[in-house]
Amino acid sequence: MVLMHQVMVWELIKVLFSVTEFSGHFKPLNVDDEEDVMHDDKEGTPDIDMEALPLVRRAAFSHWLRESVYHRVQDEISCLNESSDLRHIFLLLTGRQLDAAVELAAFRGDVRLGCLLSQAGGSIVNRSDISRQLDLWRMNGLDFNFVEKDRIKLYELLSGNIQGALGSMKLDWKRYLGLLMWYQLPPNTSLPEIFHAYEQLLEEGKAPYPVPMYIDEGPSEDSMNWRVGDRFDLSYYLMLLHGNDDNEFKDLKTMFSAFSSAHDPLDYHMIWHQRAILEAVGAFSSNDLCILDMSLVSQLLCLGQCHWAIYVALHMPYHENYPYLHARLIREILFQYCEIWSTEETQRQFIEDLGVPSSWIHEAIAVYFNYHRDHSKALDHFLESHNWQRAHSVFMTSVTHSLFLSGDHSEIWRLSTSMENHKSEIADWDLGAGIYISFYHIKSTLQEESSMDESDMSPEAKHVACKDFFDRLNESLAVWGNRIPVDARATYSKMAEEICTLLLSNGEKGGSASEVPLSFKAVVGAPLPEDLRSCHLQEAISLFTYFLSETTT
Repeated sequence: MVLMHQVMVWELIKVLFSVTEFSGHFKPLNVDDEEDVMHDDKEGTPDIDMEALPLVRRAAFSHWLRESVYHRVQDEISCLNESSDLRHIFLLLTGRQLDAAVELAAFRGDVRLGCLLSQAGGSIVNRSDISRQLDLWRMNGLDFNFVEKDRIKLYELLSGNIQGALGSMKLDWKRYLGLLMWYQLPPNTSLPEIFHAYEQLLEEGKAPYPVPMYIDEGPSEDSMNWRVGDRFDLSYYLMLLHGNDDNEFKDLKTMFSAFSSAHDPLDYHMIWHQRAILEAVGAFSSNDLCILDMSLVSQLLCLGQCHWAIYVALHMPYHENYPYLHARLIREILFQYCEIWSTEETQRQFIEDLGVPSSWIHEAIAVYFNYHRDHSKALDHFLESHNWQRAHSVFMTSVTHSLFLSGDHSEIWRLSTSMENHKSEIADWDLGAGIYISFYHIKSTLQEESSMDESDMSPEAKHVACKDFFDRLNESLAVWGNRIPVDARATYSKMAEEICTLLLSNGEKGGSASEVPLSFKAVVGAPLPEDLRSCHLQEAISLFTYFLSETTT
């Protein structure tokens, strides 16, 4: 039922808002109509005179209306007994099934009635003649008790008096609209005039309310919960939109509420597409439907369809008061639902194909991994997102010390050098990753010096380089403070120890009286454990004593 309703709504949008394409797209009901003769089944779209377009559109709408009420007519006919031929004919007329009505009248031998039925809804003159005949019968005192009541109802309907024909009969709103269009109003009445006439009758309480299909044809308890003016059927709002002469359509928000098309208040998927089509063809223009977009985004996110939620967000209209709404919404989706879209390759690929910046994607994944304490992956994605400051922070507080203590120096070098070109964007670079680059440079230089017979570097230069490095280590410990774990402090001590060992070994190899004191002077300021510092001091005293004894002798 809901699917059929959605199909009919799409057909109605096509009928009311397309320019000329009305031909050959409806399934035939084997029911002829003088309005429907204007349809042809030829391929392609014929050239239509713009002056005739209202009549073409009316014919297409008439055909749509017949199709949409066909099942209601057949359901009521199936409940009739075999002796209710006139009632059967009347029900056929409510669905504009003229062929079937004429055939049934001829079958029961009522040829005159069949002739009248064949002209139903045609000339105003014919309607006036039938109405005048009914008036003459009343004026002349005809006893209507000798005429079947259903026959009188047929005559009233053929005369254009739909209220008299219906009497106390309950009819759904679409068929009532059809009776108004087919039998009461002139055959050249435009669709906006028809819709306004129905709206006027609705306001006067003379027409049935356009109850949403899922209530009108659904369980009885749903109809009991419906209140007058609560919400109307989406098809009715489409008709009002087509007949709207004002710049603004007052019922726009109500029209695009979920309740106008489905019983589920959270189901916005179909009306969002319908809104997009109507805006695209210029049926209306509004920047005040963000609630529809956000509702569909929420619905898709609840279903785990993050990529489609981002698609909807990208197609939200621009609003001057919220110029960055799209970016903020998309990034929020990426961050909040990262676990879903990042683990499904199809979703992630779709998001990339939508043109979402890769830096946003990688940053969201980085935050996700960082939250789950997978800091190595988080660091890689922060680097991919070019978030250098955040990458540097993760590098210093969570990654590098474990790599250093495990001996993975090549990975430390790769990570630190990948950030070096962007060090101007990183706070405390020289006291962070820059320290590791300096460590490997100094270590490499001292190792080369120790392997050479003659040193290219003066003792003073070695002392200055190492002392500067040790000072930066101490300053780095003060800056990062409690943000780095105990393992990181152990890493600093290990770096200082390696440099101290190389520096002292080079000093001993040089053997000059000036070089050894300079080396020990630099070592004193290194961030070493107290036991190592004491050991180096004892060694310095021993060497100093040795030099004194050598000097005296």
